[in-house]
This record gives sequence, C-alpha cells and structure tokens, in this order.
Amino acid sequence: GEFPPGGLEWRPPSDPSKRQLAWSAFLLPYLEQQNVYDKLDLNKAFDAPENAAGAATILAVYVCPTSSRGAKLVDGRGPCDYGGIYGERIASPNNPPKGAMLYDQAISIDDIRDGTSNTLIISEDSEWADGQWINGRNLFDQAFAINQAPPYENDIRSQHPGGAQGLLADGSVHFLRETMELTTLAAICTRARGEVVSGL
Repeated sequence: GEFPPGGLEWRPPSDPSKRQLAWSAFLLPYLEQQNVYDKLDLNKAFDAPENAAGAATILAVYVCPTSSRGAKLVDGRGPCDYGGIYGERIASPNNPPKGAMLYDQAISIDDIRDGTSNTLIISEDSEWADGQWINGRNLFDQAFAINQAPPYENDIRSQHPGGAQGLLADGSVHFLRETMELTTLAAICTRARGEVVSGL
C-alpha cells in the first residue's frame, strides 16, 4: 500500500499553471466525503474556477476544535489545520525530501524504513495563513521546536498548551510535547535515516 502524495505540482512563483493540489484533497473518499471529492476536478489547479464550489466546503475533520480561526473560509476555501511532513530543517538548512509526504511521489510502507511507528506523516499546523485542504501548501519541512515557529513559517504548531497533535504512519495519534528533544523531532520527521526513537 501507498500513502497519497503530499501534493501534486508545487507552484513556484515563475509557473502559475501548476495545480498545487494537497494530500488532504486526495484523502476525501476515505473520510466519507465522496460527495465533496466528486465536485472537484483534480486535473485542474486547486484555485481553478472549476474547483471553487467544492473547495469552499468546510470539513470538520480538517479543523482543530482549539483553533482560534475556527471553521471559517480561507481565501474562499475550506480551512485545514494540519500539514503533511515533507522532512526537516532542524539538523540542516538544506533539506532534501526525507519525510513521508512528498510532492509528485507516493511513499509506500516499504519506503518508511525507520518504521511506521517512528515516522510522523501529518501534524497540526494550526493558523497557517495558506492552510486550505485543497491547497498543496499544507506540506512542510519542520524547522523549529514545536509551537516555536514565527507566524510566517509553515511548521508544527497548535493552540494546545504544551504541544501539538501528530499522526504517525502506523495510524496512531500522539501529543507531541514542546519539550521534545530537537534530535527526536528531526528523527520522526524523516522516514529512512535509521534513527532509534523511543518515548513519544
């Protein structure tokens, strides 16, 4: 089995034709949201007119109850308080794609050589300005301690005191504490570097 790609066609400023679709759009049929999924044309960009009606749907599954933003549209699209993990920039500012959610590539269970119980795949990214469930910008590499990123940075953050929720590739949810060692945080944000992780 494979996880969905973290996104399709990252859109650099130089190429506005890219679709920039998010993992969270591809998961809709598995979240009992087939009716919303059927309104989308995933051959078009996330912000294409053909996707406007479907993308304007607010989905409770993608809104953290503690978010002060609440269930409000973001630039006309449904919000998403969660992000896929592309990798980490804690250990090095030069981050090749080492996480479990990548652009234009689906990662299989076999690719997660660190073990699914040691690999973070999705986490809270509450209040991120571009946090929309159809927009592929809800994919990031972790760069700071939990809840410590500046507002402009896409990173693990929440409105919970003391930490944020994270989903491991084995399907288990863990509260990731702000006091987590940065070496451990960097390790769980990668899929195959061989670190030994304990005590999440």
